Amino acid sequence: MEAELGAEERPHHMSTSKKDFSNGHKLGFLRLVEIGCIFNVVTTLVYLGMVSRDVMVYDLNTLVGAVTVVLNGVGVWLIMQRMRAARPYFVFLNLFAIATDVALAAVSGGDVMAQWPAWVINGLVILYMLTSRRVKAVLVEPLSLAPTHDTAIPKPNELRFWRDLVMFYCIFAVVGHWMEAAFGVAILNGLVPGDVNPADTSLWRDWLYPFPTEGMGFAMCVLLLYPIKNWLQAHVHVPVLPIVLSFVINGIVCSLVELVFGLATNPTLQLWDYTPLPFNFMGQICLQNGALFGVVSTIITWVIYPFIARWIDRVPKDAMNIIAVVVYVFYAMLQFLYITNF
Repeated sequence: MEAELGAEERPHHMSTSKKDFSNGHKLGFLRLVEIGCIFNVVTTLVYLGMVSRDVMVYDLNTLVGAVTVVLNGVGVWLIMQRMRAARPYFVFLNLFAIATDVALAAVSGGDVMAQWPAWVINGLVILYMLTSRRVKAVLVEPLSLAPTHDTAIPKPNELRFWRDLVMFYCIFAVVGHWMEAAFGVAILNGLVPGDVNPADTSLWRDWLYPFPTEGMGFAMCVLLLYPIKNWLQAHVHVPVLPIVLSFVINGIVCSLVELVFGLATNPTLQLWDYTPLPFNFMGQICLQNGALFGVVSTIITWVIYPFIARWIDRVPKDAMNIIAVVVYVFYAMLQFLYITNF
C-alpha cells in the first residue's frame, strides 16, 4: 500500500524535496560576509577620521590595508547586485588576505603563524563560497563585460550621469591639487606673478590630499557650464564668439565658486591670500586666477568632459560601476584622513 501512495499522501518525513534557497532576501551566512566587509570599510574610515596624519606610517602594510578596504567595498557591491562573480571574487579576496599576511610577515621577519585565527575565517569563507547551495541559488546575476558601443553623453535624468558626476568630483579633487601645485611651481620660478608659501604642507607634502574646491569646480563645469556651452553653440552663430563668451562666463562662475569656498573655509586667509595681487576681492579671488579658471574650465567643458563622458560610456556598465565603487571608497579614505583632521 505504501508504494501506491501519491506524492500528496506521503508523510512529511518521507519528502525528498530540497530546501529552496532562491529567496534573494534570505542570505544566511552570506549576509555575515557582507556585514563583515561593511564593518571593515566603516571601521577603517572611523580610524582615519580619528588618527592624525602625522602619526600615520606609510609603508607596505598601509598600502595592503588600503587595497583590502577598497576590495571589500567592491565585494559589498557584488553581493548587493547578486552578481554570480561574487563567488570567485570572494575566493580570490580571502586567498589574497592569506597571501599578503604571509608575505608581510616574511618581509618584516615576524611570526608567520601569528595570523592563523584570521586564516581560519578566510578558509571558512572560501569553503562556503565554493560549496554553499544558498550562494549558488542567490548569486545568479551575470556580470556583463560586453562593450556597449554607445558614445552618447549621459543626461541628468539618467542614474549613470550622477554616478559619473560623483566620480569626477572625487578624481578631480585630487587632480586639482596637482594643478595647484604646478601653478605654485610656476609662481616660485617667476613664470607667473604671485606668492606661494613653500611650507604649505597641504600643497607640497601629501600629493593625494583632496582639494574639494577643485572637485566642486569640475562638477560645476558638468552641471552648469557644459549646458551653457551647448546653448551658446546652438544660439550664437558668429565664429569663435561662443568660445569667447564661454570663457568669460566660466571664469566668472568658477571665481564665484572659489569665493564661496574661501568665505566658508578661508575667512582669515590662512589657506590662500590674494591681497598682494591686483584686482583681488577680499583676498579670496583675483583677476589672475579668474582668467586661469576661465581657460581651464573652457578646456574642460569643450574638450575634456565630452571626451571622458563618451569614453566612459563605451565601458561596460558593470565594469564602470565597479570602477566607481573603487574611486568612491578610495576617496572616502582620503577624505577622512585629511579633511577631517584638517
